[in-house]
Amino acid sequence: MKQKRWRSFLWACGICFLCALGFILGSSLLQAWREYQHFRQREIAYQQQLQGRQDEMLLKKAYLNRILDSKDPQFIERIARQKLGYVRPDEVIFRFEPDTEKTVRFNFP
Repeated sequence: MKQKRWRSFLWACGICFLCALGFILGSSLLQAWREYQHFRQREIAYQQQLQGRQDEMLLKKAYLNRILDSKDPQFIERIARQKLGYVRPDEVIFRFEPDTEKTVRFNFP
């Protein structure tokens, strides 16, 4: 009788041990899965950001090539005026500071 009880006790302990082991491994696996999903979302976000920056770089390269290959003096003059602030000797430039005060605008129909 004692041997039967002892055997039942060992089976119960073994089952409890396997359940505990399964719970620990399952929770570790769940945590690893969540981390994988988090890193996958970050990777997707970085890929989208990279694609946007590559598109921006292509636009800037095309703009630079247009400047370097340009034979159009009006285009070069416009770039010099916009980017470098060049003016002709007889020109006067007026620069207005943005209004910092809040203004009220009325929209009438």
